[in-house]
Parts: sequence; structure tokens; C-alpha cells
Amino acid sequence: MQFLGNNKLAEVFQHIWDNMESAQRYQKTFNNFEVHDRVIAENNFERVNFWSIIHLSIMIIVSIIQVVTIRSLFESKSAYGKFLRGKK
Repeated sequence: MQFLGNNKLAEVFQHIWDNMESAQRYQKTFNNFEVHDRVIAENNFERVNFWSIIHLSIMIIVSIIQVVTIRSLFESKSAYGKFLRGKK
């Protein structure tokens, strides 16, 4: 069996050490990208939720107004219905 000399063994260990440091640098870089992308995604999520609530609120208000308007058209004593039908 052939053994590596001390000098050759040190070179192999140094090569392994360099590869480990390179892998750590890549991991830190990818972690930074991940954190940046996560912040962007969370901001987009909050913005979408905010505008969804605004749109949902507007839709509910408009639907209530539509129901009230249509009901008032069929009620003979409703002042709003009379106004919409053109009766005084």
C-alpha cells in the first residue's frame, strides 16, 4: 500500500479546505438572494391583501346599494323609488 507523503497530504487537506470555503461562500450568497426574494414576496403579499380588502369592501357596498335600489323600485311608498321611476 502506498502512503501519501506529509507534503502531499497537506496539499490534499488544503484543497479540501478551499473547496469547503468556496461552498460556504456560495451558500451565503444564495442565502442573501433568498432573504431578498422573501422580503419582496412578503411585501407583494401585503400589497395584494390590502387592495383585495379594498376591492371586496367596494363590491359589498355596491351590492348593498344595488339591492336597496331594486327593492325601492318595487315599493310604491318609497321616495327613492318614486324618484327613480320619475313619479312625483
